[in-house]
Amino acid sequence: MKAVYRGPSGILVPGLRLGRGGEGEVFALADGSPRAIKIYASPDAAREAKILSMAAARLGPLCPGVAFPEEAAYAGDGSFAGFVMPLVAEGHPVHELCSPGSRRREFPGADWRFLVRTALNTARVMERIHATGAVIGDVNGSGVIVSQRAVVSLIDADSFQWGEDHLCRVGVPEFTPPELHGRTLDGVVRTVQHDSFGLAVLLFQLLFLGRHPHAGVPRHRELPLVDAIVQNCFAYSRIRSVRLAPPGGTLLPDDLPLGLATLFERAFAGVGPRPLARDWIGELEILETEITPCDRKEGHHRPTPRGGCPWCRIERDTGSPTFGSGMSAASLPRAAAPVASAIPEVRRVLSRAAREAGEGVRPPAASEPSAPGYAAILTLKQDGRPGAETARQFVAAHRKVRRDLDRTVDAWRNRVGAWTVVKSAADLAAALVRHDAAAFDHDAALLDVTSALRARLVEDELQRLSLTAAAVPGLGERGVARLASAGIRCAADLNRAELEAVHGMGEKGIVALLLWRDDAVVRMERSVTPAPSEIARAFDERRSRSFEDEARREHGLVRLAAELNAALDELAVRAGSEDRRLEAAVDAYRESLADLRHLGLSERDAPADQTPVAQKSAPKPRRSGTAACPVCGGAMSKRWARGGPNPNSFFLGCSNYPACSGSRSLRPRRP
Repeated sequence: MKAVYRGPSGILVPGLRLGRGGEGEVFALADGSPRAIKIYASPDAAREAKILSMAAARLGPLCPGVAFPEEAAYAGDGSFAGFVMPLVAEGHPVHELCSPGSRRREFPGADWRFLVRTALNTARVMERIHATGAVIGDVNGSGVIVSQRAVVSLIDADSFQWGEDHLCRVGVPEFTPPELHGRTLDGVVRTVQHDSFGLAVLLFQLLFLGRHPHAGVPRHRELPLVDAIVQNCFAYSRIRSVRLAPPGGTLLPDDLPLGLATLFERAFAGVGPRPLARDWIGELEILETEITPCDRKEGHHRPTPRGGCPWCRIERDTGSPTFGSGMSAASLPRAAAPVASAIPEVRRVLSRAAREAGEGVRPPAASEPSAPGYAAILTLKQDGRPGAETARQFVAAHRKVRRDLDRTVDAWRNRVGAWTVVKSAADLAAALVRHDAAAFDHDAALLDVTSALRARLVEDELQRLSLTAAAVPGLGERGVARLASAGIRCAADLNRAELEAVHGMGEKGIVALLLWRDDAVVRMERSVTPAPSEIARAFDERRSRSFEDEARREHGLVRLAAELNAALDELAVRAGSEDRRLEAAVDAYRESLADLRHLGLSERDAPADQTPVAQKSAPKPRRSGTAACPVCGGAMSKRWARGGPNPNSFFLGCSNYPACSGSRSLRPRRP
């Protein structure tokens, strides 16, 4: 029988157990209300005082989604036992959303937009918590719960710091700021700045798919994660030189809008105050409005309309999917774009090459012999239907003749230039792909020219923004003079290489100046607006250049198509010319085939495993410079993989095909 507890609201009966931890157990209340009860394993007076203070402040209504204590719970003997809080019934810990593996399992429909919305909601919840005067202290990925609708809830609110009398006693090392490492946390008064570090780590892990900002590739010696945090080694820094580099196959700060990337720099630089929750809210709201679907792969979303898709790049680097079903956007139905009159002719010539080049070049038709060979006729007269031994001999002879024919045909195709024409067709197909990819995109062109004009205006503003003691906090008149002596007088002159060359300019000073410059760029990008007339003029110039380039590309395609068409005509003439070696091989094959038919035989009448010992020898050793079939040891012939993704794709196939389907890759010759 379960224990019954009492509180100001009456009898409290625990129902279904929701979780168990080191501090105690959490149960849903059996009365069906959206509340839960936490029963401490070791309740004490300090916990009771904290719960009573939090409950008296009525923090729950101020912070929806946060499991703040609502009332204390007491055992039957009147001793303090735990507290009642709002029930968080739906969701998974946020770390299961960050990791690609668990995300596909627990959040199968989540894409990067979902992660951005979760990050934004996390920052909003933390801002509401700080507005009450509480400090989380123990920020971590297990205390943040995310629903399938990206609704964020925080649990374990009883561990929050409430005032200076009720401290947070615990912390997770990877979310603990550098200044608190090595200290006993149960005696530290936490601040909003301490929470800001944990929030930045949490947001980074959401946007960067579970990566920790201080976990990277060592440039020299190994650097443990805690040491990297203590030393402010932000592995993804754009403006600082640290002992870590970003790991391969990951999102980079340059993929994000500059404002958001600058907040991460501030959070982990160890210079100046860290961004607060409200700062993240502003930048994440901007990011959410700029997210653009990838035009190449369903399920991918670019952080900004400019530049390529980082998820396509990451999938190429890692070979693993990040988001989406993996379906190419090219496979989705879309309206057909108008094509120039020259393009259909180019495609027609390519189709002709696919039919008539490579293995499409076939030997001239030869008349089948009217009668079988003398040996077959004599055998039938003497023995009637041939015996098993005789049948195997004729079938083996036919197989040899067919192998000889395959090798002869392959050599003949090389002599007439069948594969050279295939190479020309591949070059034309590649040029056509480049032409299609470079087609004029109205929206992309307008975005590009607007961005370029805005960047020019920002550069002009940076040139006018002088470095003065009043403009740059902490610089001072001596700092201004030191920079001026090195030729650095305005914000546009600030870059890491130039600052490192300035005598007496330390790392903190360099980082402070670069952060000040980036903040200025963000403000200017949002305030400067190119004139509509300038945008229209630049757009018209871009469109004119695009049409001129398109005309040049089409002219080149037409020339290549004409050359390929002529090459196909010449190939047809060469293929129709007399070739004694080919004719002899074809005649031998026809006669051997007639022998089998005369004797009522086929190749299936003598399986390979029933061949006489005299003929069933081990595979012939591979001669130097040749390839042997890995299945039967027979000779190999070069084949063209027709219908494959690459029109110029070859491999070595067994000359006994279709009786044997052994194959090898065609390795490039060594020089």
